[in-house]
Amino acid sequence: MLKKLKLYATLTLILVLLLAGGTGAYFYYGNYSTGSRSGRLIKLSHRGFLFSTWEGQLDMGGISGNLDSRQLSSIWDFSVSGDDEALLASLDQNTGRRVKLYYDEKFIHVFWRGDTKYFVTRMELLE
Repeated sequence: MLKKLKLYATLTLILVLLLAGGTGAYFYYGNYSTGSRSGRLIKLSHRGFLFSTWEGQLDMGGISGNLDSRQLSSIWDFSVSGDDEALLASLDQNTGRRVKLYYDEKFIHVFWRGDTKYFVTRMELLE
């Protein structure tokens, strides 16, 4: 009877660990959404000491109006995988120009991958 209980406990523990690992992998590697945004690429920087990440900003334009002669701007922060050297070079060369960025939004933010949940996967030059 005790051996049977140990077997069930071991099998239950293995099942729980497999489910937790599968769920974690789904949220880590899976995408919540995909899409694109257009605007002027204003920044690309390599940041961090222990966990270095590539981060950028896209100015998507804003609302100009009569608000004390101020302009409201919509800045979008994004991350880029350090493994995609061609994309990083393309983004760096086109800083200051109008671009369309395609991205994947992750389920969760993990600090060693980037500062945001938005990861740019490719870029199109609009000018």
